[in-house]
Amino acid sequence: MAGALGLNLVPLSAEAALEYTVLGVGSYVSSSLSDLDNGDAYKFRDRLSEKNWTRTAQWYDSAVYYTDFTKYGNESDILYFTGHGGSSGNLALSYRYVETGLRDFANWYQVGGDIKGTDRASNEDAEWMIFAACEALDQVYWGKQLANGLHHIFGYHGVSNDYTDTKIIDNFFNRALGVNGYSAYTLFSAWMHANRTYSEYDWAIIGHNNNKYDYLHNVGSGATADVTGTSDVYRWKGTDPNSIIGYYTTENISSYLKTGDELTTPTAQEELDELNNEYRVKFKVKPEKINLKMIQSNLLGENYTEFNYKENKSKVYSSQNGTLEVYNDNSFVYSRQIEFDPITKSSDEVLKDINAFIEKNGGLRSDLKLKHFLPIVEQDDLGNDVIVGYTVVFVQSLDGTYLDGEAAEAIVVGYDKNGVNFYKRNVKEVTQKIKVKDLSVKKLEKAMETAKKKANSHFKFDGNIDPESVTKHLYNDHKPLVR
Repeated sequence: MAGALGLNLVPLSAEAALEYTVLGVGSYVSSSLSDLDNGDAYKFRDRLSEKNWTRTAQWYDSAVYYTDFTKYGNESDILYFTGHGGSSGNLALSYRYVETGLRDFANWYQVGGDIKGTDRASNEDAEWMIFAACEALDQVYWGKQLANGLHHIFGYHGVSNDYTDTKIIDNFFNRALGVNGYSAYTLFSAWMHANRTYSEYDWAIIGHNNNKYDYLHNVGSGATADVTGTSDVYRWKGTDPNSIIGYYTTENISSYLKTGDELTTPTAQEELDELNNEYRVKFKVKPEKINLKMIQSNLLGENYTEFNYKENKSKVYSSQNGTLEVYNDNSFVYSRQIEFDPITKSSDEVLKDINAFIEKNGGLRSDLKLKHFLPIVEQDDLGNDVIVGYTVVFVQSLDGTYLDGEAAEAIVVGYDKNGVNFYKRNVKEVTQKIKVKDLSVKKLEKAMETAKKKANSHFKFDGNIDPESVTKHLYNDHKPLVR
């Protein structure tokens, strides 16, 4: 980050106090900002309270002031904020656009250098903050607030979806606490994997490079030593808009990947032409059959624990090699700790490794189509970008038609220098293919009108969203698209 200050390592106290603050803004006075659900804030509170963490403060809606980030955040090990955000770094509070003052917004320059993580005599020992808000970490100057010992800020450099944030924070704590059958994960791995699990790829982390292997207090090896200064403050991003092979694009990128397969996604006009056809193809599907014993052996080894996770009706298997969560429909999610060393392999070599992994663990299929190839970028204090991982997404398409819609991911793979660190598989078998009168699919123009009305309630974005300014997709009745 620009303007870096020298750093010093400060030993942690022998015992952490285990304190948290939660700030949730779901109710907005301005008509330009839609109301949100504070369910993720309550989930954050409840998960830590269950583990006997002490609540420093909880404030909601119009009771949230920007001064709370330091007044209570400094006295907490971890702070959680949920609400609207923007690319300027703003976190919108309840009276955004209505009045100036304490309830307008919080930003890096308002908070200033007052976030403190090393003054234990005054009980000011902030370690981590999570901003469940759109785009706030697109502003790198939040990194300036790590000068006095704060380890990391977890959030998003792109959109954050209000529908999934409660599930994401719940999954994050399963991993970060090492409970409900999960192995204990570092906070970096827990944040990245929780977002991948629910198809949020615009996550970001601004933090000290020397703290990137932090665990929660009393989990694993615990938190690493406090760092002062900012010369090792980096940003990690799940997608890179400046990379042609790393963002959502309608360009044919097959020449970059050397796969021989066309990787274009439909344009708005192509979608419109398809919708204007009198008939469409409809599939009846069933879950694929999997060889669970073989997959368990391949991914976890022969010695693993089993846990019945009743909350989401899954079985969770864990070993020193990672965690495997298997659902009733034979879909599953495997994950392990993530490494952050630079990747020297070409994109073609990475895809070759991933294809071999898929073939061994469930099998490659002719109806799997590569949709996204997203590099995970580490940006150092000088602004240099280094690729330290990839997220690769496949969808199922038969005869040019998506089985479950364009948003339905069949396979998601996370990759680092040591190979695959995340593998989500939800593949279907086609039992019947029929042509039906196209009455159930909304025309694109009507879908866009619906999107204009509802976009702001789907995303935690500080401002108005114009769906026509982004790549156009259809909404279905069950799973609103988040991108």
